Amino acid sequence: MASGEDSLAEVIKTVIATLKADSAVTAIVGDKIYSHIPQAKVEPFIEIADQTTSVPFDTKDSTGDSITLSVDGWSVAETVKEIADLMAAVRRVLNRNKTLIVTGHSLIDIYWEFQQFIKEADGVTWHGHSRYRIDTEPV
Repeated sequence: MASGEDSLAEVIKTVIATLKADSAVTAIVGDKIYSHIPQAKVEPFIEIADQTTSVPFDTKDSTGDSITLSVDGWSVAETVKEIADLMAAVRRVLNRNKTLIVTGHSLIDIYWEFQQFIKEADGVTWHGHSRYRIDTEPV
């Protein structure tokens, strides 16, 4: 059985690739979808996995990992519209998308838990924060 770290790393790779392949997402951020934000960042962009957990499960019928994955969007647009549009596009791509292929794992489900929009302390930057639950089991 693959470990939670293995499934988490594969889930992150899959989510990034899926978002980069979506035209509605890339129309807003281009290819600026990161698991590690570069110092020379330019908004808007998406950050994957700033706050992430992986918890193993073991039931009568299966074993696997239950992952919570944060997806954050950043924008310096004057209004909340750009970040709201970005986070809505991300949700349309990821929520209940059972076609995602996670190498070495079978995707049981992926679903959106919540999101929030925050005006950062600099008074300029909009931060969209959402969290997804992803359940996988090894193949």
